[in-house]
Amino acid sequence: MRFGQTHLEQVYQSQMTNRLQKSSETLQEFEADVARLVRLAYSSAPELMMECLAVQTFVSGLRDEELQRFLRLARPKTLIYALAIALEHEVAMKASRNHARARVLTKEVDHFKLVEKVLQQVMEVLSKKKWVVRCWNCGEMGHVKSA
Repeated sequence: MRFGQTHLEQVYQSQMTNRLQKSSETLQEFEADVARLVRLAYSSAPELMMECLAVQTFVSGLRDEELQRFLRLARPKTLIYALAIALEHEVAMKASRNHARARVLTKEVDHFKLVEKVLQQVMEVLSKKKWVVRCWNCGEMGHVKSA
C-alpha cells in the first residue's frame, strides 16, 4: 500500500457513503461513479463484498424512491444487474406516463364535444322562445314606452 493510501481510503469511503444521484445525472453515470468509489474505498476487500457494497450504495443513492423500492424488492446480486433492472423500470415508467397523458387528452376532447353539444341545445331552445316585450313605464306587455 502506498504512503497515505489509508487516509485516501477513508475519504473514498465517506464519499461512497454519502453519494446520491444528482438531478442531471443518468443512471449509467451514477452507476459508473459508484463502482469507481467502491473500488477506491475498498481496494483490498474481496470482490463479493465490493459488489454487495456497490449494489447497496447504488440503490440507496437513487433519487427516485419508487425505483429504490423496486430494486430492493428485486434484490439484485451485482451492480450491472441492478443497473439493468433500473433502466428497464425507467423505460416502463416513461412509457406509462406517455400513455396516461394520451388518455387524458382524449378525455378532454370528449369533454369539449359534450360542452359544445349542450351549448348548441341551449341556443336552439333560446332561438325557439318568443320574446315578449314589456313596457318599462307601465309594465304592460306588448309595447315599449316611446320617447
